Amino acid sequence: GIAGVQKLIGAKALRRLEKEETKRVLECAKKFVTPKGSVVAFQKNAWNNLRSENDLEYKLERAREGKLKTERIS
Repeated sequence: GIAGVQKLIGAKALRRLEKEETKRVLECAKKFVTPKGSVVAFQKNAWNNLRSENDLEYKLERAREGKLKTERIS
């Protein structure tokens, strides 16, 4: 998982990797996800990096209750 990758490459490198992957994923989403489409994030880091600043931060209980939603891809 993410913790293992962080141990392998270090926290600083992981943050840099997440930053670049966030850019790449957002570019793809803007090209291919329609206005009524959906994107699903299965990991806390993915959600927190891709959510808009107005969206709630990841909390396990919110995820279980289906309360992690965003209206747009920024």
